[in-house]
Amino acid sequence: MYFLDTSTCLYFLQSKHTNLVTSLQTKSPQEIKLSIIVVAELLRFAKRCRSPEKGQKIMEAFMVPFELISFDTKSAYAYASLSMLLEKQSATMKVSNIMMAATCLARKGATLVTTKISDFSQVPGLRLEDWTTPS
Repeated sequence: MYFLDTSTCLYFLQSKHTNLVTSLQTKSPQEIKLSIIVVAELLRFAKRCRSPEKGQKIMEAFMVPFELISFDTKSAYAYASLSMLLEKQSATMKVSNIMMAATCLARKGATLVTTKISDFSQVPGLRLEDWTTPS
């Protein structure tokens, strides 16, 4: 199971990296998940477009084949533990990134696909992949 983060989705939509496009196209849509946190960020990005309506339609069309995963109770427990751990380590991380990481951690075996490995590398046990780099 792969969760796409916001940067990965935006890079794909902008066709910025052939490796990313190829990796995403070789996976079954059932393997790909989108956290509701990513959905919110994509919709916010659409609102900032020159044509917000067109941006929203593009985002909605992109999301259609993927399962949208809510921030549920398991994710909330993972978030609480993770945010306390990061606080003890004096690590700084955006709340939305902690929530995305927690959503993945709450689903054993899930991998977060991100173009920003360094943003998430301080999260213990979180499996990370960057599909923009050659394998």
